[in-house]
Amino acid sequence: MVGGGIIGASCAAHLAERGADVTVMDAGKPRFGTSLANAGHIVVSHSVPMAAPGMVGQGFRSLLSRDGAFAVSARPGRGTLGWLLGFARKCSQANVAALQPGMDQILHRSAQLLREDPEVAVTPTGLWQVFTSSTDRATAEAEHLRHYGVQVRDVPGDELRAEPGLTDHVCAAIELTEDFGVDPAALWLRMRRRSETAGALWQEDIRGGSARYRCRRSGARCRGVVAGYRAFPWRGSTHSCGEGLFGDHLTCGTHAQAPDAVNGSANSS
Repeated sequence: MVGGGIIGASCAAHLAERGADVTVMDAGKPRFGTSLANAGHIVVSHSVPMAAPGMVGQGFRSLLSRDGAFAVSARPGRGTLGWLLGFARKCSQANVAALQPGMDQILHRSAQLLREDPEVAVTPTGLWQVFTSSTDRATAEAEHLRHYGVQVRDVPGDELRAEPGLTDHVCAAIELTEDFGVDPAALWLRMRRRSETAGALWQEDIRGGSARYRCRRSGARCRGVVAGYRAFPWRGSTHSCGEGLFGDHLTCGTHAQAPDAVNGSANSS
C-alpha cells in the first residue's frame, strides 16, 4: 500500500482482515495527509463523476482565478498532458450515466460502515453548498443533483441570514442532507489500529534522500516498489498517494503493470 493516509489505512485494514499480507509504505511520519484537506466531510452527494459535461470549461475558468480549485504546475509531471486529454474525452453524459450508479452505491455503503462503527464519532448535520452569484444557480444545482437521486434541501432565506458564519455576499444555499462529518485524525487512527490488529505492517519515514517512489522493473513489468533506498516486492498494489499518481511522485507509469494492480487516489475519493 503506497500511501498511509485515511484511504491507505482503510484499504490496509480491510485487506488484512480478509487475510491478505499487507505492507503500508509512507514517506513521512504517521499522519492523515491529504485526508485532512476535506475537513472530515463524508460527501455522499458527490456521486456524479468529476469527468462530466462542462468540467473542461470550469477547469479553464478555475485556472484564471487566484483561488480556483484547479491548477496545473509550471513543471507538470510526466504523463500529465495525456491524463488531461483523457479526462477531457471522458467529460460526456455517457460517462456520467455509466459511472454514477456505481459511485452512488460505493458512497452510501461507505457512509453506512462509518455510521455503524461505534468508535467513529459522526456529526449528523448535513453540509451546505452556498452561492454568491444568484439564486438561479442554487436552483439549477439542486435540480441537477435531484436528477441523480441526491437528497437536497433548499435553505430558507431566514435560516440563511441567521447563520453567523456566512458573509453578506451569500445569496442562496442548499443543504446536502445525507452528507455528514467525522474527525479525520480519529478516523485515520481508527483505521490504522484496525489494520495493525489484522496483521498489516507499516513502513514509515521512508526517505533515504528521496521521498519519491519508483518501480522495480523486470522488463516491461513492475515487480516491486523502490522507496528511498529500500525495495519491496509485490504481488499486487494499491496506490493511495494524495499528491497524485500521474506526476513525478509515483513513476511506475502506465506500461509497468503489476499483477492485480489497483490505482486510486485519496483526492478522487
